Amino acid sequence: MRSLLLALLVVGCDAYDRDIGPTPFLCGPDEPRCPMGYTCMMDGISGDEVCVGNGGSVTENPDCADDSAYEPNNTLLEAKPTTIDEMKTFTVDGLAVCPANDRDVWSIMIGATTQTIEIVVAYDPDKVPLQAAILNEGGVPIASATPVSGMDGTIRAAQQNLPVGKYYMLVNGPNSGAPAVNNYKLTITASP
Repeated sequence: MRSLLLALLVVGCDAYDRDIGPTPFLCGPDEPRCPMGYTCMMDGISGDEVCVGNGGSVTENPDCADDSAYEPNNTLLEAKPTTIDEMKTFTVDGLAVCPANDRDVWSIMIGATTQTIEIVVAYDPDKVPLQAAILNEGGVPIASATPVSGMDGTIRAAQQNLPVGKYYMLVNGPNSGAPAVNNYKLTITASP
């Protein structure tokens, strides 16, 4: 009886099977982050980095606008510059907080004192609501966006009397609840 059980265990178990299967799984923290034959990629819906078999793909989110021309812009160091100091208005449409847990950071330079900066973010009100804020040079919020009355899916923040310097605008999803994925239009205005 023992020899039959041992034979079944040996036949049913192959310690050298390298086929992990087609289902993506999380990437490891150290290199190599995935086993041979797999590539670490960003999942467009969950925002997780997953190992995908060669020839495979991660889930693309068809609801996300393609704002790859502005990515990466997730941190103050990666902030995308605006032309607000020369143009006084900066508008970009077709932006996205995507994949989940994405955040978009924009930088502006103010060259004249006593400037007022206003940001308006318009997003799809049928999806997860977005948040926005104006940040000082150190990344500390100095004005948080609030809903605009009578305009579903629109938030606004403004800060008056800003001295000369560098500021940032942050757009992201909520810090809790379901992962945020939403498209938006950003308008930044500077006025004396």
